[in-house]
Amino acid sequence: MAPEGVGTSTTRHGEDVLKEEGQEPGSEDTGTDAGPAERPTGESSPRDSTAVQPPDDPDTAAPQSP
Repeated sequence: MAPEGVGTSTTRHGEDVLKEEGQEPGSEDTGTDAGPAERPTGESSPRDSTAVQPPDDPDTAAPQSP
């Protein structure tokens, strides 16, 4: 509930986005950490870092300029 005089938020929480849309391509859950909070852990691929699908064979990718 928002304080008096303040409108409701129009943004979604990350947890809600995950529930509605699922896991993003390139990220993978690996369990939880060993600490008392048991926070979720995961791994990322280049796809997750750049939002671009990397080529299956990097040797056939477009050449880079010097």
